[in-house]
Amino acid sequence: MTDATGTKTVRLKPMTTYLVATEASVTSTGSGLVLPDTLTQPSFGKIEALGPDVKGFAVADTVVFKAESAVDLHVDGIRYLLLKADSVMAKVLQ
Repeated sequence: MTDATGTKTVRLKPMTTYLVATEASVTSTGSGLVLPDTLTQPSFGKIEALGPDVKGFAVADTVVFKAESAVDLHVDGIRYLLLKADSVMAKVLQ
């Protein structure tokens, strides 16, 4: 969703967690078997929103996280993952 200025807005506000946008990716083996995201670790995503108690991270930071503990959400055609603090393993430094 975008506002009047064309800036992307997120219609979710996490309370004690991270809201991360991910690129949809499909990984398959040479024989055509599709592997789920949880088998292709680690997972990377960009923080779209933060809960009020989250420290050390900012919106637009890229993080490494454990995908198997994420809550998968689809809002306005965009896939988001809701993560608890212990699922976020690292921040990618630029």
